[in-house]
Amino acid sequence: MRITAMLAMVAVADASAWAGSIPGARTPAPEGSVVVCMKLAADAQQLVVAERTASKMFAEIGVVLQWPRQASCEKGAIVVTLSYNTSPTDHPDAWAYALPYEGSQIVVFWDRVQQKMPAGRAPLLLAHVLAHEIAHILEGTIRHSESGVMKAKWDSEDLFQMGKKPLGFAETDVWLIRLAMEKRSSAVVAAR
Repeated sequence: MRITAMLAMVAVADASAWAGSIPGARTPAPEGSVVVCMKLAADAQQLVVAERTASKMFAEIGVVLQWPRQASCEKGAIVVTLSYNTSPTDHPDAWAYALPYEGSQIVVFWDRVQQKMPAGRAPLLLAHVLAHEIAHILEGTIRHSESGVMKAKWDSEDLFQMGKKPLGFAETDVWLIRLAMEKRSSAVVAAR
């Protein structure tokens, strides 16, 4: 496990160095990475903390998330829309939803996440919500796991554990995400 974590950290560092090598340039994401676009608002600090935590969660399984800060998203990016005034009738009791069969759209009910947790812990819950929904998009399915970040509903114990250490991905989810990453890489190579 330590070797895997070290390799993931190297991959994140390499991707960060690669992404920052050409300031302002629009370049394709490196293989093994996923571009996720989320517009930052007045609460940018909390959102960036959530992005970093979600990135660490994926890095543990060898997937690099990139969060560009440009006005428009590149083709093939996952697009996260934050809802700040969610209607009670819009997906009641949900913190977010993804459109995995469409392949790129996620809506996060950020107002509900903020209501569930104190301000200091809301980014941790948001990170898990983002990781969960990004995994749905990557896996291309609405399936859930018995445990971990892809569990259908997190209970109070899961929420407590998030404060200690981020929830992990079940083996099946890791396999499905890696399979999807191979397909994404093949599609990128074919497009070139």
